[in-house]
Amino acid sequence: MQFNCRISKKDYEEALRLRRKNLRRVVYAVLICDVLLWLYWMMLAVKGEITKASAVMSQAMIFLIWPVVYLVFLWLFGFYSYRKNRNIKSEFIYRISGEEFSYQSSSGGSGVAPWTSLSYWRESKSVFILVFPSGVFLICPKSCLVAEQQDEFREIVQRVLTKK
Repeated sequence: MQFNCRISKKDYEEALRLRRKNLRRVVYAVLICDVLLWLYWMMLAVKGEITKASAVMSQAMIFLIWPVVYLVFLWLFGFYSYRKNRNIKSEFIYRISGEEFSYQSSSGGSGVAPWTSLSYWRESKSVFILVFPSGVFLICPKSCLVAEQQDEFREIVQRVLTKK
């Protein structure tokens, strides 16, 4: 199977989101805990227990600030890393077989990855990502593939890699 594509900024951001899926879950769990702390703070303030309320409020502020800053950092990192990486904006030719995954870009980059060198794959509505053990990933936008090609891609990858 072979196909050509360009990776858009939206595809790149979606791939980063997929790559950090577990980390985002942790951040959202911390934000939920923060909401509970704020509710507890309001309950203490209504009861008139000001000393306990001020202690809870200081902890709630910490739990609010760092996840929000981290989510903003992730968004900015995606924006600037796509903007800075000129190679990702070129056209790619992907070749997929039962033994390996290879790519070649119009900017001169190329690579061949046997399936054994990849750890796992993930899928969203707009992209597939193939992840190496080091955390580096390859992006395959679905916009370049018709439905039959997407099914063929999924079938090949499911045979050789685990899905996370």
